[in-house]
Amino acid sequence: MLIALGGDERDSVLERRAALRSEVLSESNPSFHHIKLSGTEADVPRLLNEVQSFPLLPGRRLIEVSEAEKLQGDIARLCELKSNESDDVLLLVFNKWDGRKKTEKLLKKTGVAEVFVRPKEHEMEQVIRARLRNCTFDISPDALEMLVSIVGVERGRLERIIERIELSGEQSVSAEVMETMFPGQTTFDLFRFARLVAVGKQQPVLNQLTQLESEHADPQAVLNIVLWQLRQLLTIKAEVSEGLSIGQALKKHRVFGDRQHSTRKAVERFSFEAHCKRLARMSEADKPIKMKIGSAWTWLTRYMIDICPY
Repeated sequence: MLIALGGDERDSVLERRAALRSEVLSESNPSFHHIKLSGTEADVPRLLNEVQSFPLLPGRRLIEVSEAEKLQGDIARLCELKSNESDDVLLLVFNKWDGRKKTEKLLKKTGVAEVFVRPKEHEMEQVIRARLRNCTFDISPDALEMLVSIVGVERGRLERIIERIELSGEQSVSAEVMETMFPGQTTFDLFRFARLVAVGKQQPVLNQLTQLESEHADPQAVLNIVLWQLRQLLTIKAEVSEGLSIGQALKKHRVFGDRQHSTRKAVERFSFEAHCKRLARMSEADKPIKMKIGSAWTWLTRYMIDICPY
């Protein structure tokens, strides 16, 4: 059996590889039956020999080939090899998958390729909702919006967060609970940073932005959490403008603790028009950051100065 793994969703590729290792080698001795090779020219003769040979010891072999994209024309030869009537699995793991190339097309056509394609950003909310249907917990609308903002297009990050929530035993997940579910100090810094942006404190925002850059935070994740915060502020301000008390609005959106203080202050400090302008202005940073036009941190600094006047 020949199986090829590839695609830009790297976490999914590695998870599938781990699952195949466990499945194929469950009744074999990994020391003898797990053969690891690479797609480099030096390993090709041994690879072809291993594929055509029978195992010396009873058991199912896993012949795993990393950097399979380097095999080039040898992939076609592997596909043409007759079965040696064994249950061995030849696993080709691609670091780079180019669906336009002849060999990748061949693997896809023969049905042995599993390609994990990263979904587009506008598709992620649907992907996340579908994934959450299989979970044991309920999630509030605010927490879902926060999750979409933080995850971006990284399914691996989504799985790590879901795993952490399920291990915690939480049955009802709010935005407050979500803040404690993200691994890594940098993510907690993102929430603290978003609260500073909310109230428009320019110098503390710029200082925190510099710290996030030094910690190698993801600038897109920084932007996403700020946009999430600004959208929530605009929604609450609109509800207050229509007659809902600020206390009722905060309770409706389950804003408690530190977030309650900063959100209340931001809602009172800025007019509805100002909230609209802040969100619109910050949204302009999305295009240059995604397209990698110049330094993402320079763009973030420029827009933070504009939306944080105090």
